[in-house]
Amino acid sequence: MLFVVNTPEFFLSHRLPIALAARKVGYEVHVATADGVAVQSIKSFGFVHHKVAIARSGQNPFTERAIKTNLDPRS
Repeated sequence: MLFVVNTPEFFLSHRLPIALAARKVGYEVHVATADGVAVQSIKSFGFVHHKVAIARSGQNPFTERAIKTNLDPRS
């Protein structure tokens, strides 16, 4: 399961319980966020972290499309 959020702190404060429950039922959990000091906390839970350049306030559709392309394993 892949969680894509803009900041590692947001993942920890809003998605961590869901990720822990997913892992408990057998999912391999990956987290894609921008870089930040909280990335180490994500890794300490045993999740795989992927660094992605995501703006905190995505307003540009071309930039957002580039993010999608970066996440696509076929590209």
